[in-house]
Amino acid sequence: MRRHADDEVNGLSMNRSIKVLIALCVLLGAAAAGVVALNLRGEEAITDAPADFISTPQLVERGRYLALAGNCAGCHTARGGAPYAGGRGIDTPFGTVYASNLTPDEATGLGRWSASAFWRAMHHGRSRAFPLISCKLGLQTPEKAF
Repeated sequence: MRRHADDEVNGLSMNRSIKVLIALCVLLGAAAAGVVALNLRGEEAITDAPADFISTPQLVERGRYLALAGNCAGCHTARGGAPYAGGRGIDTPFGTVYASNLTPDEATGLGRWSASAFWRAMHHGRSRAFPLISCKLGLQTPEKAF
């Protein structure tokens, strides 16, 4: 008789543990969904291909001004390296983060980026070369970045 009572208590304990585990999984899933939703709110879809771009002296000057105002070279130029070519290591509490290549090189730089991809990297800190780091320049639309 005693054994039957112990089995009942163990069964109830096991059922309770399973319910708690399921509740924790549901809460963790809801928290993860909330983080994703908060990260994606207000973002438009990224276009894959950059729009046709015609360089003008005014656009080159605007880009130079923005690069100087944002001090892009400070992080994206390695000591003794080519300007804006990346590679500079920045020590952080979670490891060394290496600055990306900001040159127009299509293979390793921003040459294949669309205005919307660049905008998201600069304002939301997420894109191909900027997974977590955000640089805020106060631009109002992706088109004004170029």
